Parts: sequence; C-alpha cells; structure tokens
Amino acid sequence: MRLVLLLGFLAAITVVTAADDVLNDDRISNQIGQLRGQAIIENNPDLGRTPGTGAYLVFQRRDCKRCAIGVRCDLDGKYQLFLAEGEYRVISTDSQNMGEGHDLISPKQAHYVKVQPPPNTTTFDVALRLPGPSGHRAE
Repeated sequence: MRLVLLLGFLAAITVVTAADDVLNDDRISNQIGQLRGQAIIENNPDLGRTPGTGAYLVFQRRDCKRCAIGVRCDLDGKYQLFLAEGEYRVISTDSQNMGEGHDLISPKQAHYVKVQPPPNTTTFDVALRLPGPSGHRAE
C-alpha cells in the first residue's frame, strides 16, 4: 500500500513538471529578440574604413561560457541573429579556432550587448581592426 501511494505521488510530480516544461517552452518564443548590425573594418590597409565583408562574429552569453553562436557577415558587413533575451559578449579573431589568432575587436568597441525581447530589435555595430605588420592590432 505504501509503495502504491509513493508511486502515485511520484507520477503526480512528473505530470506537474512536464506541464511546467510545456508552459516554459511556450514562453521562450516571447523571449527571442532580434540582434542585427554591421561589422566595419576601421583600418583596411588599402581602402581605410570598409564593410566587414565575410567577418565572423561570435556572440557568447555572459552567464554561460558554452552558450555561443557564430555568424558570418554578408557582402555589406551586415549580420542578423535571433537570440534569447540577455547579455552577450562579441568575439572576433582572425582564426576560426576559438582562443587562437588576434583579437579583431576595436579597443573603442563595446564588448557586450544586451538583447531585448520582442517587439524590440537590438542594433549593434561592431568595429574591427586588422592586425598591423607586427601582428598586433593597429591602434
């Protein structure tokens, strides 16, 4: 008898938890915001200031080191993502391997962006600086 009551109690907990998950899944779509902008190379050695055509940007959620998404900029240096509401760090290097290469984010560039929930659109332009001949980011 005790075993039956215990199993019934566990089943009730499981049902409530599953119902809560469905409610949370329904709400998540209301927390996905649009992030868009343009990457600009500030110091192209031949042309000066140019769009960041093909630049690869990574947005890493501030409170989750493993929560990251990358995007490649189009011919005009523009990008667009849909992300969960929150704060993200922008990363860009001249290597596809994270942790390698030179940091291309301009020293004057904000490194964090706060993505707003709908109906807001967050615009975040990213200034990039190519490494100079010594391999360091030209100031």
